[in-house]
Amino acid sequence: MAGRPFLLVSKHSGHALSDPGSHGAPVIVNTRNENDPRQLWYEDGSTGTIRNQANQLALHVGGDNILYLTPAEHGQDAQQWKVGKDVVHHRNDKEKVFDLCRGSKDVGAQVCAWKYHGGTNQQWEAVHLKPKFFYIKSELNGKVLDIEGQNPAPGSKIITWDQKKGPTAVNQLWYTDQQGVIRSKLNDFAIDASHEQIETQPFDPNNPKRAWVVSGNTIAQLSDRDIVLDIIKSDKEAGAHICAWKQHGGPNQKFIIESE
Repeated sequence: MAGRPFLLVSKHSGHALSDPGSHGAPVIVNTRNENDPRQLWYEDGSTGTIRNQANQLALHVGGDNILYLTPAEHGQDAQQWKVGKDVVHHRNDKEKVFDLCRGSKDVGAQVCAWKYHGGTNQQWEAVHLKPKFFYIKSELNGKVLDIEGQNPAPGSKIITWDQKKGPTAVNQLWYTDQQGVIRSKLNDFAIDASHEQIETQPFDPNNPKRAWVVSGNTIAQLSDRDIVLDIIKSDKEAGAHICAWKQHGGPNQKFIIESE
């Protein structure tokens, strides 16, 4: 299934690449933990970067050759990294790779960019995770977002409906992809706000109206968190339609994320 984040696990130490948790500090390796979003990464094809799922920052090699996290920038050479076979290499120079500094096997070891020599301290495994599915439940009426009629075709409307369990719930289950964008279990499609009523369409990284994320107790547009999903006219009945609207804090814009 598309859209899986991954761990970057050192074959030298078995530890995973991690956000250090302190602003401006070098990236480190830490004890592998698939439930720690600071250790989850994704490749952003639009910027050519590897980004952290917890904070959306990009891996960036500083002037000291040490790895840091900074906001993603188009065309920033220090951020142009790609996961290859057993290595993480620069997109424009495959001889420049991620390297556990001084071959350390310690938790907290820093990572640098270095000329490729094939040592185990330069070898990494991208361990992709299975998506975790969830319901998006309205605080207004306790109903969940549902792809109408279980229709997998592009353009199918998203409505609210009574929550289901088991195999028939596939059109009510969602997951977040490597960019944190919400996608449907039914067909991997994204939420689309190109029309008055919200529908599903294939994900398009160049269309901001097809990129929606969990933002507190709202479902917000990735590019503008003030635009959120809204149950039209605060309709509490099953089959209510959804639109995109400026955030006002009403219960028809608030949702609970509930695990499958």
